Amino acid sequence: MADGSPGSPLIMAGAAERYVRDKYKAYFFNNDLEHHSRLQRILEKRNWPSCSAILGDGIENLRPVIESLTDETFFLYIDPFGLDCEFNVLRPLLDRSKKCSTEILINLHMPITHRLGSRNQLSERHDSDPTIRRYHEKLNRVYGGDYWADELLSDGDTKEREKRLIAKYCSALSSTGYLAYTGACPIRESNESATKYFMVFASSHIDSMLIFNDEMCKSYNKYMNDQTSQGGLFAGLTWQDWRDSRKLTELVVEYVKKYPATTRKELWNRIG
Repeated sequence: MADGSPGSPLIMAGAAERYVRDKYKAYFFNNDLEHHSRLQRILEKRNWPSCSAILGDGIENLRPVIESLTDETFFLYIDPFGLDCEFNVLRPLLDRSKKCSTEILINLHMPITHRLGSRNQLSERHDSDPTIRRYHEKLNRVYGGDYWADELLSDGDTKEREKRLIAKYCSALSSTGYLAYTGACPIRESNESATKYFMVFASSHIDSMLIFNDEMCKSYNKYMNDQTSQGGLFAGLTWQDWRDSRKLTELVVEYVKKYPATTRKELWNRIG
């Protein structure tokens, strides 16, 4: 990255090299020649033969990869600048055998979602306007249905409408019962600022759900705490110092009563 820290490809490849060296294949697609060339040089320098940097459209290159899957463990990270990943690209992953392991991590860009929804323009222009209709058809393809309109075009707080929209998107990912464990984390500059994007994850295994949830919770709260407290009297205190866990016991008891004969892991997944 520009600040010298490793980007997501190197973080993922580094982890794979540590834990499953010579037992994995990693493909990093990028249609930006400069970024592609830089990553390719780094991979060659580190001598990681299991990793391949590929110049080209990531989504189009992804289709044959998904189609070629058999029983491999598959981790897919999609970080588009925009809304390039349409739901039908992911749909084959929803029908994999339960014997296979699949994890998806995808960023959904909220400003572009709002722009294509054209909520403010609809008061002045009819939804039969060809441009607005084209935008809405794009959202139908991205979210896998027109349910987005119920939330995006309704009244009420923007962040709450976004939250409901992403919850429905998660439900769509888990609709077949295979990617049963889903969640999402909003990415913002501060608690008051607009949402940049949602990082959505989906998994076929409960352990992944708990790991994703824990890591996102830690990262989100640490960043928000640093943004809020920097330069102030309480700068240096961690977000755990502010955490109010007084109601946690009541919540656990409530869920134990609601879901008897449930394992601790399953119970924590429901609470989380």
